[in-house]
Amino acid sequence: MVLPIKSLTQLRKYPILWSLRPIQALLIKANPSTSNMVIERWVFDCKPGKVDEAAKLMLAFNWGRPYRLYRSLVGGMLYQLITESEYENMADNEKLWNEIQPTPEFAAFFEKFTSLINIGERMFLTLIETPS
Repeated sequence: MVLPIKSLTQLRKYPILWSLRPIQALLIKANPSTSNMVIERWVFDCKPGKVDEAAKLMLAFNWGRPYRLYRSLVGGMLYQLITESEYENMADNEKLWNEIQPTPEFAAFFEKFTSLINIGERMFLTLIETPS
């Protein structure tokens, strides 16, 4: 399955992607003196017992850039998988997704991954520096 999405703004046409909640973008405006780095965070609520399998699938896919992958240990949702990637700006994020989404490799990943999760949420963040 390949979604005909060419930009992040077009995601609004797909309020539910792979049984996900509507995508939520959280943009926190940074102080002009701080970094404008954009952090893309995905939080997935995995099906019970499927976190390890979902993590292995994420790690096996070539995302074309570094990222961090976390799993929840205690409290809140017990079967969460969280990934974060950093971008210089939103255009870099769109460029990456425009390159990845049309590929057969992503379609295969997407089909397998969606069978392992219940819902997910996407956020975009920028860092607000705090006094040291």
